[in-house]
Amino acid sequence: MVTGFLIISILAYHFSRSKEEKLFNYAYHQNTTISIQSILNSRQRAMNQSLEDNSAWDLMVTFVNKPDTVWARENLVTCRQTLNLDFIQVYNLDRKQIWAVHDPDMKVGLVQTLSEEKLKKLFQNSSTCHFFEITDTGLMELYGSIIVPSLDIARKTQPRGYLFFGKLWDKDIIFNLENSSNSFISLHYPLTGKKAQVHSIDNKSQEIAVLLKDFSGKEIARLDFLSKTFYKADTRLFYLFTLIPFALAIIVLLLFYLLIRKWITIPVNRIIHSLDKQDPEGLDQIREGNREFRVIAELVGESFENRKSLEKEVAEKKKAEERILKYAEELQEINISKDKFFSILAHDLKSPFHYLLGYSDLLRNEYLTLSDEERKKFIGIIHSNSQRLYNLLDNLLEWSRIQTGRIDFEMEVFDLAREVKSLCETVSASATHKNIALESGTFNQAIIKADRNMIRSALHNLLINAIKYTHENGSVSIKTRSADSHVEVSINDNGIGMSPDEVAKLFRIDVSVSRPGTNNEPGTGLGLILTKEFLEKNGGSVFVESEPGKGSLFRVTLPLYKA
Repeated sequence: MVTGFLIISILAYHFSRSKEEKLFNYAYHQNTTISIQSILNSRQRAMNQSLEDNSAWDLMVTFVNKPDTVWARENLVTCRQTLNLDFIQVYNLDRKQIWAVHDPDMKVGLVQTLSEEKLKKLFQNSSTCHFFEITDTGLMELYGSIIVPSLDIARKTQPRGYLFFGKLWDKDIIFNLENSSNSFISLHYPLTGKKAQVHSIDNKSQEIAVLLKDFSGKEIARLDFLSKTFYKADTRLFYLFTLIPFALAIIVLLLFYLLIRKWITIPVNRIIHSLDKQDPEGLDQIREGNREFRVIAELVGESFENRKSLEKEVAEKKKAEERILKYAEELQEINISKDKFFSILAHDLKSPFHYLLGYSDLLRNEYLTLSDEERKKFIGIIHSNSQRLYNLLDNLLEWSRIQTGRIDFEMEVFDLAREVKSLCETVSASATHKNIALESGTFNQAIIKADRNMIRSALHNLLINAIKYTHENGSVSIKTRSADSHVEVSINDNGIGMSPDEVAKLFRIDVSVSRPGTNNEPGTGLGLILTKEFLEKNGGSVFVESEPGKGSLFRVTLPLYKA
């Protein structure tokens, strides 16, 4: 039914529209054409009348024969302003321009000087002329007349000169013509392809065209008129009867669309959106609507909850399995490392005892046959290995205390630079013994919060190692540098250095990298491991750069204390 109303309304509307157009075209072309032509002729007559006014022609004849700029300014400029013209041009009998004045707002040279040939053609059959020219600014309307004495009212005597008025067709002229003719006007330049349209005209069959010609009679522009008054009196009642059912049909369709949208489209779109995004947001609003979609929304919400709980259980199980696998791998690695560590430890513990037992047995059995130098040598070897064994057991004890968490850990605030300076004094004797230059710059204050003994032990270890693996007459430098959030201690030596493979094994417990110093100083292999453990316990870290034969650089970083 609604569709039928719409079809009938549309057909009735087109029928009435067609009838209206026929009435309009007939009345418009009969009445408006005459009115428009009368208005344009009246405008032309008014301008021609200004040109034919003989009151000043004698003065104009005098001016052409003997141009007087003062008279021209007083009369011609005033004439231009009085008649609201855009320019005035005066030519002598030889058709040469002798005076021109134009609107100050116009561009200089906008209107070209008329040629002798054009002037001859313009006044060949008439004493006046009227034509149009297209300029860069727009359409220019020109009126011309021959200059003759005032007694020659019929203008039959020989011309003494030529006078031209010009007016640019701007929006004001178009607007005045529209008001006068009660029409909409569109200005076209058909030959140039330009268009100066003031009002949009839709129905071409309702236009009345007026041609605008140049000096030779050729069309250069066109005015299209469309009446503002439509003849609708006879179709007004019919329109009323066609628009009422049309409006009712539109209202019914709109109400039908709104109901369908509210009760079906919106709930369905929300359910689809929730399923696509797997998001229950928006389902609560559906539950407040009709019963059918409320049940569907509840079922969808329950499915989301079930899926979330299931995904949570699966995720927890997966995390638990990953943790178990990770712990198993870590435990396996720890066991392997511990096995290797104990194997290395057994070897390192056994090696000093070979020296202790061998040389002590030799002293016990061959004491009387040995010289004093040999006895001192053997006693020195026994002492060196005893010292090595003691250091190894001491480091082993420290490491075991760290691993079992039984080490004392006392945090305090102190100046790291002062500790570094004190360490330099402590190891200076070892450096002097090997004739090694211990270089230290000015230590700026660096306040940290850490276990003083652990930090001191770690830095002492690194300094002793640098001296141990540096040749006699070498050098070891220690420097500190503070950044925004941390302090860095660098210990650099020019000793024997290490290969990349040795650097990679330095802090691993499952390999042995212990080697004697440049003067056969003993090592335990646990010193650097303890150093790393001590630093990491206090929030620090250690980095190594080394090259065989060129020495090593150890960089220690620790966080600065901020009160």
